[in-house]
Amino acid sequence: MSIIKPIHLLIAFLLEVAMLFCLGYYGFHSNMGNTGEFILGIGLPIIAIVLWGFLAAPKAKRRLPFPYLIVFKLVLFLLTALLLYKSGQPKWALVFAVIAIISESLEIIFRDKHTAEESRG
Repeated sequence: MSIIKPIHLLIAFLLEVAMLFCLGYYGFHSNMGNTGEFILGIGLPIIAIVLWGFLAAPKAKRRLPFPYLIVFKLVLFLLTALLLYKSGQPKWALVFAVIAIISESLEIIFRDKHTAEESRG
């Protein structure tokens, strides 16, 4: 199980980067005219970065506690998948959603395992 955690952390990071790319992709393909597409294409990833930085980043001063953090991440990831679907990429939206759900499930598993080890030690 020790090899799974670093791989999971890498995949989780790549998922976060992919989320920003997908939000930008949606914005730039939203058929809102050049100005609207530019604002959404740049604005959506910036909003996600700010929210993530305040609520989900490991060193955030106001990081959400455990169950709410998982819910926050899932909402952001699944919203991204929905927007990816709306931008005409249903297969990629499904792949993104499945990877996000698996990743957050692993977060719960690793958290439970870590908590159990702390209570024994």
